[in-house]
Amino acid sequence: MGDLIEFSTWPRQQNIFHKLTSGAIAFSVKGETHAAVGLAKNPSADCEYWVIIGHNECWLNSGKRTNHIGNNSILCSQVFTKFWISWDNSVLKFGRTHDGIPLIRTEITVSDIQYVTFSAYNGGAVHWKLYLPPKIERLLPKKVQGGLEWIKGDNILPNGALIGGYEKEMLYIIRAEHEGSLTPGKFVPSLGLAIISWGDEAHVKSDFEVSSCCVRFGLPRYAHVNRIGLLLPFEN
Repeated sequence: MGDLIEFSTWPRQQNIFHKLTSGAIAFSVKGETHAAVGLAKNPSADCEYWVIIGHNECWLNSGKRTNHIGNNSILCSQVFTKFWISWDNSVLKFGRTHDGIPLIRTEITVSDIQYVTFSAYNGGAVHWKLYLPPKIERLLPKKVQGGLEWIKGDNILPNGALIGGYEKEMLYIIRAEHEGSLTPGKFVPSLGLAIISWGDEAHVKSDFEVSSCCVRFGLPRYAHVNRIGLLLPFEN
């Protein structure tokens, strides 16, 4: 999951920028007033995009246009709510982690986002929890001991989870129901999210399984991951 840092922001406070290592972030926030997340190519006061989160509305401010989305109970003053923002394939999306449904989805012209900052949009203090990606260690190939099984997943990886790829961090193999099919996907540890790519879009899944090693079935050969994320034995 990486490191969790907690902090508070106030209106007109100097922005602190955090370096990003992937095309998405996960965070939790609570406050009496609007919260704002700035996305930028460089650590400066001029962010390319601001996602503004209110109690009953949220919107994207890109400096050229503002898109308001009305929705009840987005931000709470007493309890932290977990959100995610992604900007893959020139599409910016913002949503709550518990359902994975984007509250904001719009095409963007600037996709080379490298930094994020957090702010109180107006009024009083806003309190944050930011999930930072872990440091990636160089891993050596390892023989799969025992066999394989699918384990019910949550935001923490089970022991023996199989690595399926790398995208600025290690990604792990998952599967979930989507459009009536059991579909392979990836688990992103820094976000604590399971994601399936379908129709040129990333779909966050809360109900998923993780491919993991077990000891109940034999697997005499080494294993590898094919191009669609399924684990296969090597052939002699």
